[in-house]
Amino acid sequence: MEFLKVEQVNTRFMRGNKTSEVFDAVADYYGMGVVCSDEIDYAEAIFSDGFILAMENDLMPIIGSHEVSLQGRKGDVEFHHIIFNDECYKVYFEDIEED
Repeated sequence: MEFLKVEQVNTRFMRGNKTSEVFDAVADYYGMGVVCSDEIDYAEAIFSDGFILAMENDLMPIIGSHEVSLQGRKGDVEFHHIIFNDECYKVYFEDIEED
């Protein structure tokens, strides 16, 4: 995936990034219905630098894998942070499957 155009914003959790390109990429990959039915609004969320870098390196967030950032998860699954409705979440990633 190409470099994403982002606007940097400061939050109480971190310096983050806003971009509509994450929503577009996720909707293209999973379909609009799946993305729009998720609890996270990817069009309004603020993404960590690592989240953006993961997408630029051909990883895709796993829809529905988010959890409040204070919770743990076992295994070696890559995750990055996203802020939505003033709550910080972890979102897990997988390799993009090519058709």
